[in-house]
Amino acid sequence: MLKLIVSKFLFDPLDYFTKTKGLAAATFFSLIVMAIFLTSSSFLWAQNRDLALGYLTPDGGIAIYAAISQGYFAEEGLNVTPVAIKDAANFKTLIENKTIVGGEFTGEALVLAANGLNIGFTAGLYSGFLEIIGLPLNPGQITLVTVDPLSGPAVAAARRLRALGLNPDQDVKWTTAPEDQLTKTLLKGAATDLARWNLAAPAPKEPWAPAQVASHDHGGGHGHGGQDPKASAKSPATSSDLSHGHKAENKASPDSASPSQPSAHGHGPTQDAALNSADQDSKSDSKYAIIFSARALLPKAPPGAAPSANPHAHHTAEHHLFNSFVVLSGQFIKDDQKTAVAVTRALIRGARWTGENKDQAADLGLDKKLWPGDRQSLVGELGRYMWMPGVSQAKEHLKTYIHEGIGRGKLPAQTDEKAFFDKVFIQLLPDLN
Repeated sequence: MLKLIVSKFLFDPLDYFTKTKGLAAATFFSLIVMAIFLTSSSFLWAQNRDLALGYLTPDGGIAIYAAISQGYFAEEGLNVTPVAIKDAANFKTLIENKTIVGGEFTGEALVLAANGLNIGFTAGLYSGFLEIIGLPLNPGQITLVTVDPLSGPAVAAARRLRALGLNPDQDVKWTTAPEDQLTKTLLKGAATDLARWNLAAPAPKEPWAPAQVASHDHGGGHGHGGQDPKASAKSPATSSDLSHGHKAENKASPDSASPSQPSAHGHGPTQDAALNSADQDSKSDSKYAIIFSARALLPKAPPGAAPSANPHAHHTAEHHLFNSFVVLSGQFIKDDQKTAVAVTRALIRGARWTGENKDQAADLGLDKKLWPGDRQSLVGELGRYMWMPGVSQAKEHLKTYIHEGIGRGKLPAQTDEKAFFDKVFIQLLPDLN
Protein backbone atom coordinates (compact mmCIF):
# COMPACT_ATOMS: atom_id res chain seq x y z
CA MET A 1 0.00 0.00 0.00
CA LEU A 2 2.80 2.40 0.93
CA LYS A 3 4.59 1.54 -2.31
CA LEU A 4 1.41 2.31 -4.26
CA ILE A 5 0.90 5.64 -2.49
CA VAL A 6 4.50 6.73 -3.04
CA SER A 7 4.26 5.65 -6.68
CA LYS A 8 1.00 7.46 -7.41
CA PHE A 9 1.63 10.66 -5.45
CA LEU A 10 5.38 11.12 -5.76
CA PHE A 11 7.15 9.12 -8.43
CA ASP A 12 4.46 9.29 -11.12
CA PRO A 13 4.03 13.09 -10.82
CA LEU A 14 7.81 13.47 -10.58
CA ASP A 15 8.23 11.52 -13.82
CA TYR A 16 5.57 13.70 -15.43
CA PHE A 17 7.28 16.93 -14.34
CA THR A 18 10.65 15.64 -15.52
CA LYS A 19 9.35 14.78 -19.00
CA THR A 20 7.16 17.86 -19.55
CA LYS A 21 8.65 20.67 -17.44
CA GLY A 22 12.28 19.74 -17.11
CA LEU A 23 14.58 18.68 -14.28
CA ALA A 24 14.46 22.01 -12.43
CA ALA A 25 10.66 21.91 -12.16
CA ALA A 26 10.78 18.27 -11.04
CA THR A 27 13.33 19.11 -8.35
CA PHE A 28 11.21 22.01 -7.11
CA PHE A 29 8.13 19.75 -6.98
CA SER A 30 9.95 17.08 -5.00
CA LEU A 31 11.18 19.64 -2.46
CA ILE A 32 7.65 20.92 -1.89
CA VAL A 33 6.32 17.40 -1.39
CA MET A 34 9.07 16.53 1.09
CA ALA A 35 8.55 19.76 3.05
CA ILE A 36 4.83 19.06 3.36
CA PHE A 37 5.52 15.48 4.45
CA LEU A 38 8.10 16.44 7.08
CA THR A 39 6.02 19.30 8.46
CA SER A 40 2.90 17.18 8.70
CA SER A 41 4.61 14.20 10.29
CA SER A 42 6.45 16.43 12.75
CA PHE A 43 3.21 18.15 13.74
CA LEU A 44 1.35 14.88 14.17
CA TRP A 45 4.23 13.39 16.16
CA ALA A 46 4.48 16.41 18.48
CA GLN A 47 0.76 16.34 19.21
CA ASN A 48 0.81 12.67 20.18
CA ARG A 49 4.07 12.27 22.06
CA ASP A 50 3.51 9.97 25.04
CA LEU A 51 6.21 9.52 27.64
CA ALA A 52 6.65 8.67 31.32
CA LEU A 53 8.54 10.68 33.94
CA GLY A 54 9.59 9.38 37.33
CA TYR A 55 9.70 11.17 40.69
CA LEU A 56 11.59 10.21 43.83
CA THR A 57 10.08 12.71 46.29
CA PRO A 58 6.43 13.66 46.77
CA ASP A 59 7.47 17.27 46.20
CA GLY A 60 8.93 16.33 42.82
CA GLY A 61 5.81 14.30 42.05
CA ILE A 62 3.64 17.32 42.79
CA ALA A 63 5.76 19.42 40.41
CA ILE A 64 5.13 16.86 37.66
CA TYR A 65 1.41 16.68 38.36
CA ALA A 66 1.32 20.48 38.50
CA ALA A 67 2.88 20.68 35.03
CA ILE A 68 0.17 18.28 33.84
CA SER A 69 -2.76 20.02 35.55
CA GLN A 70 -1.64 23.48 34.44
CA GLY A 71 -1.23 22.36 30.84
CA TYR A 72 2.52 22.98 30.64
CA PHE A 73 3.25 19.57 29.11
CA ALA A 74 0.25 19.88 26.78
CA GLU A 75 1.63 23.18 25.49
CA GLU A 76 4.79 21.29 24.57
CA GLY A 77 2.78 18.61 22.75
CA LEU A 78 3.47 16.03 25.43
CA ASN A 79 1.23 13.54 27.20
CA VAL A 80 3.05 12.60 30.43
CA THR A 81 2.46 9.67 32.77
CA PRO A 82 4.05 10.10 36.25
CA VAL A 83 5.79 7.05 37.76
CA ALA A 84 6.86 6.76 41.42
CA ILE A 85 10.54 5.87 41.92
CA LYS A 86 11.29 3.71 44.95
CA ASP A 87 15.03 4.27 45.20
CA ALA A 88 18.22 4.63 43.16
CA ALA A 89 18.23 0.99 42.04
CA ASN A 90 14.66 1.32 40.82
CA PHE A 91 15.52 4.54 38.98
CA LYS A 92 18.38 2.76 37.22
CA THR A 93 16.09 -0.09 36.15
CA LEU A 94 13.38 2.26 34.88
CA ILE A 95 15.92 4.22 32.82
CA GLU A 96 17.64 1.13 31.39
CA ASN A 97 14.32 -0.50 30.50
CA LYS A 98 13.14 2.75 28.93
CA THR A 99 10.06 2.70 31.14
CA ILE A 100 10.74 6.37 31.83
CA VAL A 101 12.82 8.94 29.96
CA GLY A 102 13.92 10.47 33.27
CA GLY A 103 12.25 12.78 35.73
CA GLU A 104 12.96 14.16 39.21
CA PHE A 105 15.79 12.82 41.33
CA THR A 106 18.30 13.97 43.95
CA GLY A 107 22.04 14.53 43.66
CA GLU A 108 22.54 10.89 44.61
CA ALA A 109 21.97 10.09 40.93
CA LEU A 110 25.63 11.10 40.53
CA VAL A 111 26.61 7.73 42.01
CA LEU A 112 24.59 5.99 39.30
CA ALA A 113 26.28 8.11 36.64
CA ALA A 114 29.71 7.33 38.07
CA ASN A 115 28.84 3.65 37.84
CA GLY A 116 27.98 3.90 34.16
CA LEU A 117 24.30 4.86 33.94
CA ASN A 118 23.81 7.16 30.95
CA ILE A 119 21.95 10.11 32.46
CA GLY A 120 22.18 13.89 32.32
CA PHE A 121 21.21 16.62 34.79
CA THR A 122 19.45 19.52 33.04
CA ALA A 123 18.04 21.81 35.79
CA GLY A 124 17.29 22.18 39.49
CA LEU A 125 13.71 22.09 40.83
CA TYR A 126 13.68 22.98 44.54
CA SER A 127 16.22 23.75 47.24
CA GLY A 128 16.60 23.05 50.94
CA PHE A 129 17.81 25.29 53.77
CA LEU A 130 20.51 23.73 55.93
CA GLU A 131 20.07 23.32 59.66
CA ILE A 132 22.81 21.97 61.94
CA ILE A 133 21.76 21.01 65.48
CA GLY A 134 23.88 19.74 68.33
CA LEU A 135 27.04 20.64 70.22
CA PRO A 136 29.57 23.36 69.36
CA LEU A 137 31.60 22.33 66.34
CA ASN A 138 34.93 21.32 67.83
CA PRO A 139 37.43 20.08 65.19
CA GLY A 140 38.25 16.42 65.59
CA GLN A 141 35.34 15.85 67.97
CA ILE A 142 32.44 16.15 65.52
CA THR A 143 30.29 13.15 64.67
CA LEU A 144 27.70 14.38 62.19
CA VAL A 145 24.65 12.27 61.41
CA THR A 146 22.81 12.69 58.11
CA VAL A 147 20.55 10.54 55.96
CA ASP A 148 23.26 9.84 53.39
CA PRO A 149 26.74 11.31 52.77
CA LEU A 150 25.56 12.57 49.37
CA SER A 151 22.15 13.80 50.50
CA GLY A 152 21.42 17.50 50.10
CA PRO A 153 21.78 18.31 53.83
CA ALA A 154 25.09 16.43 54.04
CA VAL A 155 26.54 18.31 51.07
CA ALA A 156 25.25 21.64 52.38
CA ALA A 157 26.72 20.86 55.82
CA ALA A 158 30.11 20.09 54.30
CA ARG A 159 30.02 23.42 52.45
CA ARG A 160 29.17 25.25 55.69
CA LEU A 161 31.96 23.48 57.58
CA ARG A 162 34.45 24.53 54.92
CA ALA A 163 33.27 28.11 55.30
CA LEU A 164 34.11 27.85 59.00
CA GLY A 165 37.63 26.67 58.22
CA LEU A 166 36.89 23.05 59.08
CA ASN A 167 37.86 20.15 56.86
CA PRO A 168 34.84 17.85 56.38
CA ASP A 169 37.16 15.03 55.33
CA GLN A 170 39.46 15.22 58.38
CA ASP A 171 37.70 17.09 61.18
CA VAL A 172 34.38 15.24 61.00
CA LYS A 173 33.25 11.66 61.46
CA TRP A 174 30.20 11.05 59.27
CA THR A 175 27.44 8.64 60.18
CA THR A 176 23.98 7.96 58.80
CA ALA A 177 20.47 7.25 60.08
CA PRO A 178 16.96 7.32 58.61
CA GLU A 179 15.52 10.80 58.76
CA ASP A 180 12.97 9.80 61.35
CA GLN A 181 15.85 8.69 63.60
CA LEU A 182 18.17 11.69 63.29
CA THR A 183 17.01 13.38 66.49
CA LYS A 184 17.09 10.17 68.53
CA THR A 185 20.57 9.37 67.22
CA LEU A 186 21.73 12.75 68.50
CA LEU A 187 19.99 12.51 71.88
CA LYS A 188 21.31 8.99 72.51
CA GLY A 189 24.86 10.28 72.11
CA ALA A 190 25.63 8.38 68.89
CA ALA A 191 26.38 11.73 67.21
CA THR A 192 27.39 15.19 68.38
CA ASP A 193 25.43 16.99 65.67
CA LEU A 194 22.83 16.36 62.99
CA ALA A 195 22.32 18.00 59.62
CA ARG A 196 18.92 18.26 57.96
CA TRP A 197 16.85 20.66 55.93
CA ASN A 198 15.14 23.38 57.93
CA LEU A 199 11.62 22.49 58.91
CA ALA A 200 8.83 24.87 58.03
CA ALA A 201 6.55 24.82 61.06
CA PRO A 202 7.08 24.57 64.82
CA ALA A 203 7.53 21.26 66.62
CA PRO A 204 7.16 22.28 70.28
CA LYS A 205 8.69 19.09 71.68
CA GLU A 206 12.09 19.41 70.03
CA PRO A 207 14.43 19.79 72.99
CA TRP A 208 17.05 22.29 71.89
CA ALA A 209 17.74 25.91 72.57
CA PRO A 210 16.15 28.60 70.39
CA ALA A 211 17.51 29.16 66.90
CA GLN A 212 20.20 31.76 66.46
CA VAL A 213 20.65 34.08 63.52
CA ALA A 214 23.54 32.58 61.60
CA SER A 215 26.17 34.18 59.43
CA HIS A 216 26.37 34.19 55.67
CA ASP A 217 28.21 31.24 54.20
CA HIS A 218 31.41 32.68 52.79
CA GLY A 219 32.40 29.36 51.28
CA GLY A 220 31.03 30.20 47.86
CA GLY A 221 28.89 28.09 45.57
CA HIS A 222 31.51 25.40 45.11
CA GLY A 223 32.32 25.09 48.79
CA HIS A 224 36.11 25.45 48.55
CA GLY A 225 36.53 28.80 50.25
CA GLY A 226 36.24 29.70 53.91
CA GLN A 227 37.89 31.19 56.93
CA ASP A 228 41.39 30.57 58.14
CA PRO A 229 41.51 26.97 59.40
CA LYS A 230 43.76 28.11 62.26
CA ALA A 231 41.02 30.35 63.57
CA SER A 232 38.53 27.52 63.98
CA ALA A 233 41.09 25.23 65.54
CA LYS A 234 41.50 27.56 68.52
CA SER A 235 37.99 27.07 69.84
CA PRO A 236 34.78 25.29 68.90
CA ALA A 237 32.26 27.08 66.69
CA THR A 238 29.11 27.94 68.61
CA SER A 239 25.86 29.55 67.54
CA SER A 240 27.08 32.91 68.79
CA ASP A 241 30.34 32.49 66.88
CA LEU A 242 28.32 31.88 63.72
CA SER A 243 26.29 35.05 64.06
CA HIS A 244 29.22 37.36 63.16
CA GLY A 245 27.62 40.44 64.55
CA HIS A 246 24.03 39.56 63.69
CA LYS A 247 21.65 39.95 66.60
CA ALA A 248 20.59 36.58 67.96
CA GLU A 249 16.91 35.89 68.38
CA ASN A 250 15.74 35.08 71.91
CA LYS A 251 12.70 33.13 70.84
CA ALA A 252 12.43 29.96 68.82
CA SER A 253 12.27 30.50 65.11
CA PRO A 254 8.98 29.36 63.58
CA ASP A 255 11.06 27.90 60.78
CA SER A 256 13.24 25.76 62.98
CA ALA A 257 11.11 22.68 63.44
CA SER A 258 8.03 20.84 62.29
CA PRO A 259 5.60 18.27 63.64
CA SER A 260 6.27 16.09 60.65
CA GLN A 261 9.01 15.72 58.08
CA PRO A 262 9.72 13.45 55.13
CA SER A 263 11.68 10.26 55.17
CA ALA A 264 15.10 9.91 53.55
CA HIS A 265 13.90 11.21 50.22
CA GLY A 266 10.78 13.02 51.34
CA HIS A 267 8.36 10.11 50.99
CA GLY A 268 6.08 11.08 53.84
CA PRO A 269 5.88 12.38 57.41
CA THR A 270 8.02 10.87 60.13
CA GLN A 271 7.90 10.85 63.89
CA ASP A 272 11.31 12.43 64.53
CA ALA A 273 9.78 15.35 66.43
CA ALA A 274 7.41 13.16 68.45
CA LEU A 275 10.06 12.03 70.92
CA ASN A 276 9.23 9.72 73.78
CA SER A 277 8.86 11.08 77.29
CA ALA A 278 12.24 9.76 78.37
CA ASP A 279 13.91 11.88 75.73
CA GLN A 280 11.84 14.90 76.70
CA ASP A 281 12.65 14.61 80.38
CA SER A 282 16.38 14.22 79.95
CA LYS A 283 18.19 17.16 81.55
CA SER A 284 21.08 16.73 79.12
CA ASP A 285 18.89 17.83 76.22
CA SER A 286 19.54 21.49 77.00
CA LYS A 287 23.14 21.15 75.87
CA TYR A 288 21.99 20.92 72.26
CA ALA A 289 21.26 24.00 70.20
CA ILE A 290 20.52 24.99 66.64
CA ILE A 291 24.08 25.79 65.61
CA PHE A 292 23.23 27.02 62.13
CA SER A 293 19.99 27.85 60.35
CA ALA A 294 20.26 28.98 56.74
CA ARG A 295 16.64 30.06 56.68
CA ALA A 296 17.45 32.61 59.39
CA LEU A 297 19.53 34.45 56.80
CA LEU A 298 16.44 35.19 54.73
CA PRO A 299 14.75 38.56 55.29
CA LYS A 300 11.40 38.40 57.01
CA ALA A 301 8.34 39.36 55.00
CA PRO A 302 7.14 42.88 55.92
CA PRO A 303 4.19 43.10 58.33
CA GLY A 304 0.90 42.71 56.53
CA ALA A 305 2.49 41.20 53.43
CA ALA A 306 0.36 38.78 51.47
CA PRO A 307 1.09 35.09 52.11
CA SER A 308 2.20 34.77 48.50
CA ALA A 309 4.84 37.53 48.88
CA ASN A 310 8.22 36.19 47.83
CA PRO A 311 10.19 35.45 51.02
CA HIS A 312 13.32 34.56 49.10
CA ALA A 313 14.59 37.98 48.07
CA HIS A 314 18.33 38.37 48.56
CA HIS A 315 18.80 34.65 48.08
CA THR A 316 22.34 33.52 47.41
CA ALA A 317 24.16 30.22 47.19
CA GLU A 318 24.88 30.12 50.92
CA HIS A 319 21.19 30.18 51.79
CA HIS A 320 20.15 27.02 50.04
CA LEU A 321 21.23 24.02 48.00
CA PHE A 322 19.24 22.25 45.31
CA ASN A 323 17.78 19.06 46.71
CA SER A 324 16.01 17.98 43.52
CA PHE A 325 17.08 17.98 39.88
CA VAL A 326 15.70 17.19 36.45
CA VAL A 327 17.60 14.04 35.47
CA LEU A 328 16.99 12.57 32.01
CA SER A 329 18.21 9.54 30.09
CA GLY A 330 21.34 10.44 28.16
CA GLN A 331 20.15 8.39 25.21
CA PHE A 332 16.80 10.20 25.25
CA ILE A 333 18.58 13.56 25.20
CA LYS A 334 20.78 12.42 22.31
CA ASP A 335 17.94 10.96 20.27
CA ASP A 336 15.38 13.69 20.89
CA GLN A 337 16.91 16.84 22.26
CA LYS A 338 13.89 18.94 21.29
CA THR A 339 11.61 16.89 23.52
CA ALA A 340 14.22 16.84 26.30
CA VAL A 341 14.19 20.64 26.22
CA ALA A 342 10.39 20.64 26.34
CA VAL A 343 10.34 18.25 29.32
CA THR A 344 12.86 20.35 31.26
CA ARG A 345 11.02 23.57 30.49
CA ALA A 346 7.64 22.16 31.59
CA LEU A 347 9.09 20.72 34.82
CA ILE A 348 10.63 24.08 35.70
CA ARG A 349 7.25 25.73 35.18
CA GLY A 350 5.54 23.04 37.27
CA ALA A 351 8.00 23.56 40.14
CA ARG A 352 7.58 27.31 39.99
CA TRP A 353 3.79 26.96 40.10
CA THR A 354 4.09 24.63 43.10
CA GLY A 355 6.08 27.20 45.04
CA GLU A 356 3.69 30.01 44.19
CA ASN A 357 0.54 27.99 44.96
CA LYS A 358 1.39 25.77 47.94
CA ASP A 359 -2.21 25.37 49.11
CA GLN A 360 -3.41 24.26 45.69
CA ALA A 361 -0.29 22.13 45.25
CA ALA A 362 -1.04 20.41 48.57
CA ASP A 363 -4.57 19.64 47.40
CA LEU A 364 -3.11 18.21 44.21
CA GLY A 365 -0.63 16.07 46.16
CA LEU A 366 -3.34 14.68 48.40
CA ASP A 367 -5.61 14.01 45.43
CA LYS A 368 -2.84 11.99 43.76
CA LYS A 369 -2.08 10.21 47.06
CA LEU A 370 1.52 11.42 47.14
CA TRP A 371 1.44 12.25 50.86
CA PRO A 372 0.27 10.03 53.73
CA GLY A 373 -0.26 12.93 56.15
CA ASP A 374 -2.88 15.64 56.32
CA ARG A 375 -3.18 18.84 54.30
CA GLN A 376 -1.52 21.04 56.91
CA SER A 377 1.53 18.82 57.09
CA LEU A 378 1.86 18.79 53.30
CA VAL A 379 1.62 22.58 53.08
CA GLY A 380 4.36 22.64 55.73
CA GLU A 381 6.43 20.15 53.75
CA LEU A 382 6.22 22.29 50.61
CA GLY A 383 7.13 25.31 52.70
CA ARG A 384 10.43 23.73 53.75
CA TYR A 385 11.90 24.42 50.36
CA MET A 386 12.82 27.26 48.06
CA TRP A 387 10.90 26.81 44.81
CA MET A 388 13.10 28.79 42.47
CA PRO A 389 13.89 26.26 39.72
CA GLY A 390 16.49 27.02 37.12
CA VAL A 391 19.79 26.18 35.51
CA SER A 392 22.57 28.53 36.60
CA GLN A 393 22.69 27.74 40.32
CA ALA A 394 21.84 24.11 39.63
CA LYS A 395 25.13 23.86 37.75
CA GLU A 396 27.11 25.34 40.62
CA HIS A 397 25.35 23.20 43.20
CA LEU A 398 25.98 20.08 41.14
CA LYS A 399 29.69 20.89 41.22
CA THR A 400 29.44 21.04 45.01
CA TYR A 401 27.73 17.64 45.07
CA ILE A 402 30.55 16.20 42.95
CA HIS A 403 33.29 17.69 45.11
CA GLU A 404 31.74 16.56 48.38
CA GLY A 405 30.77 13.19 46.92
CA ILE A 406 34.43 12.50 46.28
CA GLY A 407 35.33 13.67 49.78
CA ARG A 408 32.74 11.39 51.39
CA GLY A 409 33.80 8.39 49.32
CA LYS A 410 30.52 8.20 47.40
CA LEU A 411 32.30 8.95 44.12
CA PRO A 412 35.64 7.43 43.07
CA ALA A 413 38.67 9.23 44.52
CA GLN A 414 40.25 9.50 41.07
CA THR A 415 37.25 11.34 39.61
CA ASP A 416 38.19 14.37 37.52
CA GLU A 417 35.65 16.90 38.82
CA LYS A 418 35.51 19.07 35.70
CA ALA A 419 35.39 16.16 33.27
CA PHE A 420 32.68 14.41 35.30
CA PHE A 421 30.61 17.58 35.54
CA ASP A 422 30.92 18.16 31.78
CA LYS A 423 29.69 14.61 31.26
CA VAL A 424 26.69 14.65 33.60
CA PHE A 425 25.36 18.18 33.12
CA ILE A 426 23.64 18.74 29.78
CA GLN A 427 22.93 22.36 28.90
CA LEU A 428 19.49 22.36 27.30
CA LEU A 429 18.26 25.75 28.46
CA PRO A 430 19.96 29.12 29.03
CA ASP A 431 21.35 29.92 32.48
CA LEU A 432 18.03 30.88 34.03
CA ASN A 433 17.24 31.26 37.72
